[in-house]
Amino acid sequence: MTAFQDSASFLRGRAAELRIGALLQERGFYILPACDFSGPAGDRAPKIRGAQEGIVLPDLVLAKKGLLVLAEVKAKKEPTFTILTGTYDHGISRRLCRHYLRCQEEFGAHVWLFILEEKSQTLLFQSIDELRKSSNVSHVYEGDVMDQGGMVFWPRDVFQKIVVDAIPGLFDVTIPLAFELPPR
Repeated sequence: MTAFQDSASFLRGRAAELRIGALLQERGFYILPACDFSGPAGDRAPKIRGAQEGIVLPDLVLAKKGLLVLAEVKAKKEPTFTILTGTYDHGISRRLCRHYLRCQEEFGAHVWLFILEEKSQTLLFQSIDELRKSSNVSHVYEGDVMDQGGMVFWPRDVFQKIVVDAIPGLFDVTIPLAFELPPR
């Protein structure tokens, strides 16, 4: 393993991917972990490659009865409070967000962001389409300190939420969640 693969951040994220993947399999999804295609040393972002460019893939490809969904999974201890907006927020790399929008454009599969909040044991999820609406964006950080190319943040309140430990088996598999419904 590379040094990055040994880092606490990587291991937390991988554990969240496995946990969310297993929960989605319980809901009838087939899972393709894109992280399995991250280079011989496992040190590159998984990409789908074209003649002119590569597009970074979200963590999981989900398939179920004619439905194809891409899922980016994050593990976060808790949301951060942003004084400027007065909101509790979660964010991801602007660069990756652009890649995920390209995935949607090229493949026609919607991308959903799943965040496992460790402190509250809550699963937050929302479509990238919904998150990118300007009314839902908390703020954009344009520097390179947090991530090269900046970060985009959303208020915790714009995500759908399920308390993981409150309901055995996570939630009733007979009730479809928004990402399981065909796109409108």
